[in-house]
Amino acid sequence: MLKKRIVSLWFPRLGIESIFRLKSVSNDIPFAIIIKNNNIFTLNSLSYFAEKEGLYIGQLLTDAQVLCPNLKTRERDSLAENCFLEALQCWAGKFSPLVAIESKKALILDITGCINLFGGEINLLNKIEQDCIQMKLTVKIGLADTIGAAWALARYEASTNLIYRTGDSIDQEARATRSRSYKRSLENCLHYRPVNTALSSNIRIAPPGQTKTILNLLPISALRLSKKENSELTRLGICIIKDLETLPRGSIERRFGFNILKRLDQAIGRQSEPISPSIPNIHFGVRMTFPEPIGLEEDIMIAIRRLLSALEEKLIKNGSGIKRLKLQFYLCDHTIKSIEIGLAQTTSNMKIIIGLLKLKLEKINLIFEIDCIRIYANEIEFLYLKQKDIHFITEKAITQNIKTDVNFHDLIARIGARIGLQNITCLGPAESNIPEKTANFFAVAWSKPIMEWPDIFLERPIHLFKPEHIVLNCFERPPKMFRWRSRDFIIVYSRGPERIAPEWWLDDPNWRTGVRDYWKVITVTGEALWLYQAHGALMSGGWFCHGNFS
Repeated sequence: MLKKRIVSLWFPRLGIESIFRLKSVSNDIPFAIIIKNNNIFTLNSLSYFAEKEGLYIGQLLTDAQVLCPNLKTRERDSLAENCFLEALQCWAGKFSPLVAIESKKALILDITGCINLFGGEINLLNKIEQDCIQMKLTVKIGLADTIGAAWALARYEASTNLIYRTGDSIDQEARATRSRSYKRSLENCLHYRPVNTALSSNIRIAPPGQTKTILNLLPISALRLSKKENSELTRLGICIIKDLETLPRGSIERRFGFNILKRLDQAIGRQSEPISPSIPNIHFGVRMTFPEPIGLEEDIMIAIRRLLSALEEKLIKNGSGIKRLKLQFYLCDHTIKSIEIGLAQTTSNMKIIIGLLKLKLEKINLIFEIDCIRIYANEIEFLYLKQKDIHFITEKAITQNIKTDVNFHDLIARIGARIGLQNITCLGPAESNIPEKTANFFAVAWSKPIMEWPDIFLERPIHLFKPEHIVLNCFERPPKMFRWRSRDFIIVYSRGPERIAPEWWLDDPNWRTGVRDYWKVITVTGEALWLYQAHGALMSGGWFCHGNFS
């Protein structure tokens, strides 16, 4: 059985180097990515020259500008960084089929069984580093038997993880003495770059079976613990993993919880930790680049039809249909104009999509001509074949065809292209006697049509509004006269009461006036209103108008 081998790739300057790759800023000046938290800007990613000025991640922007007045900054674009890391995940697939995004700046690779394809571990890691150099990325690489150990080796640097001890014990030497001995003991176990070796200083390898020996020399922070757990362990004098390993497990769990022991066991290999690679994304996209820019509507529609025809072939081969589609125009001024459409029903019929795109094209103002057109499906679904129902009765066949009429979904899609699919709603029945909860709202595009409503013997008004207080002119029940909305009403007919009680397990602010007795009343002037008397609970009761029947 092959011994499991894990590689951790940490990109400490991922945010800043993703911007340098775009060549939008120069990389020979102090530059930093900043984030905003509680109206305070802090440094999130630093360039090499910014670190040389003494800046560090987490520092306040105001303090950094004092130390480095010529510091250039840009606010973090987390979406762009995530997309760039996903692109790196696809690149890492050339080294292993199991690649997972470990954090916002790291990848985890399971290279078990892949080492011989590259001529050994050292050649594989050197190949990874050379690719990163060509991509102008800074990478720290750790190789070990477990995810936790590889994570620790990728992030550990002997120059920044020294051990500080205080006390009068004879074995607690001075800082310089302990730091030299600590570095020498670590270099004996790790493959650092001595003279005349093929390994870079950014690559650290734990030989198979020696994970525990190497981890014992690393600091507590290498166990992927929280800041609170690190500070509590350091305050107790537990600075390296070996100190933690020698303590009784029961006392550790009682004092700090189970997470510290879990991280320790995962790093050493006593507890398994699976890798969850992302599901491969099947890309359905087409593009067309023009030798000369185009600007006529007729030329644009011809290009769109050709692209949709090619996209339709891809979808048919995969048995899929489009649920959401995006069209992008790359203009001569290096800007991008986008159109996005959603469909009420998954389809591969491009005639429907062309009609929807025409509606959207009317709203786009193309000042400059187009260099390139790109179309891709944001959301796709598999199309399942449906057997047609056969009916011998003509009336039933017509009714069934109406229920499954495709034109209805096309209509919803055309309306949704103008006002948005989420704004087209319908009502559905709900099992409740509470007036406000007798119906639910559903988005028409993503719900099945409700053809039959349950028979309800209770009469409900057409319009419900927020209960409005009415002023009584008498003390009868129901009242013969009342004043509402600055008008006096005289009741000639009433029917009720219908008692409705709120759900006792919910605290609805609208029902804090307690149990209600409802009446349907008709006034002299013809208004049919829905009145109720609240008997009072957490709030005082009274008479209110809740809706009208006309």
